[in-house]
Amino acid sequence: MSTTQKEGRSTNAGIVAAEDSRVATTVIAASNSLDPTIAPVTYRCTGVADQVQINASIVAAAAVGGGLIVLLEGQFNLAASIIGASAVSLLGMGVATILMAGAGIGHAISYTSVSNFSIGKMQVNTKTNASGGNCVDIDACISVLIFEVYIPDSDADGIETATTSGVCERITICNCTILGADGYGISTDAVYSLVYGNQIDNIALGGIFFWGNATYSIAANNLLSNIDQNGITCQGVSQSVIGNILDTITHIGISQGMLVSGNIIFTATSYSISMGTNTDDACTGNIVDNGGSHGIHLNGKRTACTGNSVTGCSGAGIHTSTSYISIVGNSCAENLNGIYVYSGTVSVVGNTCYHNTDSGIYTTEWGGGSVISSNNCSYNDKDGIYVLDSNHANYRLFITGNMCHSNDDNDTGNYSGIRISNCDRVGILNNYLLNNGYVGIDISDATCDGTICKGNIFSGNISGPVDDQGTGSIFNSIPFQFIKELNGAYLTASPTGIEIDAATEAALLQGHIPLDTQQVMAIRIWAVALANPPAQGGQMHLNITFNAGTPNEAYNTASKSWNIAAHDGEEEDYVANDVVTWHVVDSDVGNELSALVAGDKFEVIALHAAAASPDGETDAVFGSMQIEYV
Repeated sequence: MSTTQKEGRSTNAGIVAAEDSRVATTVIAASNSLDPTIAPVTYRCTGVADQVQINASIVAAAAVGGGLIVLLEGQFNLAASIIGASAVSLLGMGVATILMAGAGIGHAISYTSVSNFSIGKMQVNTKTNASGGNCVDIDACISVLIFEVYIPDSDADGIETATTSGVCERITICNCTILGADGYGISTDAVYSLVYGNQIDNIALGGIFFWGNATYSIAANNLLSNIDQNGITCQGVSQSVIGNILDTITHIGISQGMLVSGNIIFTATSYSISMGTNTDDACTGNIVDNGGSHGIHLNGKRTACTGNSVTGCSGAGIHTSTSYISIVGNSCAENLNGIYVYSGTVSVVGNTCYHNTDSGIYTTEWGGGSVISSNNCSYNDKDGIYVLDSNHANYRLFITGNMCHSNDDNDTGNYSGIRISNCDRVGILNNYLLNNGYVGIDISDATCDGTICKGNIFSGNISGPVDDQGTGSIFNSIPFQFIKELNGAYLTASPTGIEIDAATEAALLQGHIPLDTQQVMAIRIWAVALANPPAQGGQMHLNITFNAGTPNEAYNTASKSWNIAAHDGEEEDYVANDVVTWHVVDSDVGNELSALVAGDKFEVIALHAAAASPDGETDAVFGSMQIEYV
């Protein structure tokens, strides 16, 4: 064994030497650096055309495969652009290293069609002397890191990565401070752009701009303020905006983006967030305050808008005008409307809409298959939920399981928990309507056809549970049979029942108001006609007497008893053996139906009424009556 082996020292035999990955490092001194002698004489700048020494060092480093150019503290005055090269990085000493671009030179730092370099820890200014260019301009470059660059002002963009000369990709821009730019703060068209941790203020065109080629790019944890135009714009696909803070934006806070999540936006003069027209985007967990228009505007199909908090916007908290949108679990307070849906198939589920100056949820022209469910819409100045112009041949909009509490917050007496207008075949089911200024549910006009209103709970609404001005509304119902003929005959052959066809004949029915009744909406009587009307357009007349009373109170009092004479049946031009009906609503009897309460005992007497052409006399077999109620 050799002496070397005995002493434990290694030998070189059979060992492949590691590749030397070191790069050339060149120090450049400014004319006012604290100790210029640190730099070689060749790289000591004079304060005039200092890019000459810097560019010479870049060329020299590139000639040996790359290197690091270290710029000492001090001001470097540029009479032309610094031109970068592949694998040659620029590193300053922080904000004490100042690159001052001269008048009309264009960009201060320019890298074109090169790769694998970084730029960091320096101050760059193209504004003071009006260079006309960007502080940092990267074109058709790959694998670039730009970090801790301080830009007090730029005559164009602060930092731009472009594709003018070819593909630009894998660009990271982080922890930079840009305090002024006549163009964009950061503008990138690079694939796989990562823009994070930057502070951007006082920008003319926009804070961060992702162009169409910048797919698979992310803007995260940036702070933007005092931005003219948009705060952050995403023009391409697969671009995400996550965890940024934006304040005082003169147009849209965040425009588009596949994923917009966890951002905070204060005081945007237009939309605070405007999602793009792409499909399957998501807007989640953002905080929006004091927007100049809608807080969040949804444009793309199948967009999910979840868990956002939106307050103080002059438009709606959340607005959409497209289809297949999910608006779930958001909080919208003190906006114009909490949520405003204009057309499209939309699910609005589990949101909280408080103290908005219009309605909590306002919708118009809904698409089929839509639902408003499990929302809390309370203390809004107008209606809790207002649905306008939803017309469909089938039931395609359901309003179910919502809490609407203390709406009409200004006590005008005009607004309700839920209001629908010009809507056909809407289902209003199992909602809670409490202490609203007008009624719990307002079916506000005759153009509302076939509304289903069942299973809702009402309490404390100023003008009662429901105002039904609709046509053919469907409520809870319970049937009762006519039990006794009064000067008439009971027919045992079909149609069976009590025959009324003469002036002295009548039929008696008795029952009680169901114990789960909150308001009686109507009564409807069924019979089978035995004759035709005397003329075209005729309906069958019927006299009706109704008496009722509450347990342990007087029976047949004026407030719960009424007579209605020659009441028209619903069917025109009936013929013998047709089913005929009479429908009695509150307005037909002086609003006395609404005086009935759960548990009231009642009796109904159907009496013969004379003909008055074209209407026919009572000539029918009476079988049953139903109470319609909520």
